[in-house]
Amino acid sequence: MKLNYFAETDSLYIDLADRASADSREVSDGVVLDFDAAGNLWLVTREGNQVWRFDRLTGRMANVAGTGKTGFTGDGGPAALATFSGP
Repeated sequence: MKLNYFAETDSLYIDLADRASADSREVSDGVVLDFDAAGNLWLVTREGNQVWRFDRLTGRMANVAGTGKTGFTGDGGPAALATFSGP
C-alpha cells in the first residue's frame, strides 16, 4: 500500500496493491486517515459514510462500519450494517 500526494493538483491517492498498479483511489476532502498502535491505517469518509481499515500485515482493506448510505440506523446491530451521516 502506498500513499501518493501530487502537489500540482493537491490530490492524495492510495494504492492498495503490493506491486505497481493502476488501481488507486483518490482520497478527497472529508477523509480522515490515522494509524492504530498495530500500524493499521484507518480511513473515515465523511461523504461516503463509512469506516475502513487497511491491515498492515495482509495489505487488505475491510469495511469496519457503515453501509455507505446516509442515515442514523444500526444501534445494537453489526457496525458494518449501520448508516451514518458524516461520521
